[in-house]
Amino acid sequence: MDNIIYYREPKDEETAENERFNELLKEKYSPDFWAKAKAVGDFIKGLPITVEDNDRLVSLMLEHLTSVTSETFYIAFELGIQAAQPAADDTQDIE
Repeated sequence: MDNIIYYREPKDEETAENERFNELLKEKYSPDFWAKAKAVGDFIKGLPITVEDNDRLVSLMLEHLTSVTSETFYIAFELGIQAAQPAADDTQDIE
């Protein structure tokens, strides 16, 4: 499967683990996500950079994606709480 961008060519035991991980991720993310991830991976593979620079670039991108995902979750969670608060206040006024 080409849905995971490997930092390096996986060893045989890593390939099986990556395939299992791919299957788990396919359940969580949309086909659009995978298409975009593959496009980015293919672009990175074509860059004229060293393996070490490639690894660093992918690592930085993953760190950024992780940070953005966490930040977005907490922002959405806080907005959900704020949106629910007026509804809870209205319910208390009726009682």
